[in-house]
Amino acid sequence: MSDNPVQGFTLNNRDEVIRFESLADAYAQEKISFPLKHISLVDAYDYCQTRDDGAKLFTALFDIYINFLMLYSDSMSGAKEWGDSTLENGSILDSESKFFRKMEMHKFNTSFIFRYRALWDKLMGFTVLFFFPIQYEAFVKAKSRRSSFKKIFSSNQFFPNEFIVHLDSHLDGFDNKLRTPEAHGTGALRKRSFAMCHLLESPIVEFGGHWNFILLYIVAIGKLFPSNKQNLDKDGRI
Repeated sequence: MSDNPVQGFTLNNRDEVIRFESLADAYAQEKISFPLKHISLVDAYDYCQTRDDGAKLFTALFDIYINFLMLYSDSMSGAKEWGDSTLENGSILDSESKFFRKMEMHKFNTSFIFRYRALWDKLMGFTVLFFFPIQYEAFVKAKSRRSSFKKIFSSNQFFPNEFIVHLDSHLDGFDNKLRTPEAHGTGALRKRSFAMCHLLESPIVEFGGHWNFILLYIVAIGKLFPSNKQNLDKDGRI
């Protein structure tokens, strides 16, 4: 074993950011058939050079960028399995093939739940850091980041209040129905993952609604950076 400590990966300059984004596009093309262009790492990097807290802000966005790609990869992989009509009848116990594939589906479903919820915490943190950096440390240390975010953005020029209320309600429902039982209870998702049913009766349909909601927020984040500023609403809201 080498005596030299492992050097953690970082993006050190604009050229490396361009290279990483290019490789991420290629990865997305292979895994999910097309690259995700909702956030430009290069635009974000350029913008972050103009802020004193730019390095911290870019690091937060970089983490979101990677996890968003992983979330989409998980959701698409699960959807491909659910679309197979041979898994609509019989039992998971009928054959090794059915068993293996259902286990894979459960793996993707479980991964989606935890990555999705973690990504929302990252998105809320980034948004606080972007608009109210002085309150970021208090947000991170809050007992409930969801409640802290709601308080910070309950009355502001960036989000309609009804959106903040809807987001809080959405995450509360997601936690109660999916995240908390899987993370802290005996879990219930396996019953749905292992069920032999039609695609429209599968968990992936419900996940699709969650995906669409977080996608709207991701698109809004992408609009914060220079080349996308023309996409901001006329009142300045994202």
